[in-house]
Amino acid sequence: VLDRQGVGLSETLDRIYQLFRPSLGRKKVLLQRVIEPGLRLKVDPFQFESLVVNLLKNALSAVGEKGFIQVCVKRVYLGNEKEKPWTCLMVKDNGKGITPLQMKRIFDPYFTTRNGGTGLGLAICRRVLDNHDGILKVKSKPGKGTTFSALFPSHLSMQ
Repeated sequence: VLDRQGVGLSETLDRIYQLFRPSLGRKKVLLQRVIEPGLRLKVDPFQFESLVVNLLKNALSAVGEKGFIQVCVKRVYLGNEKEKPWTCLMVKDNGKGITPLQMKRIFDPYFTTRNGGTGLGLAICRRVLDNHDGILKVKSKPGKGTTFSALFPSHLSMQ
């Protein structure tokens, strides 16, 4: 059962960033945050935080030492600008990327390419988006990095 509440995206991401700061510092990973001010969503806060944490964990694992991660939150239009905008949470890294063969399986439960990984993180992310009528997109180039975009429909946006 979803417990939808108004969630301030900037505040939530700041709190999660504080959890990751020690890991970012140890690995010398630069995290850039670009957050459109005032964005709020009516979502299950636990599920939303789980989505962000899993995407950041994967990005942190992919970049290795001295990597770069960008977290961007903004309104986007999927069709034309006459439609209401969606809210997009994008996590982009310059890590090892995902091969085409891996791409076919990344959302399968228990599929992992990481030592000690459970293979549940991206399956959880997809479930969170499904639960919120959203879309999870991924673009990746092996050796160049990966971008995950979690799109939340306009009916979940709050002023």
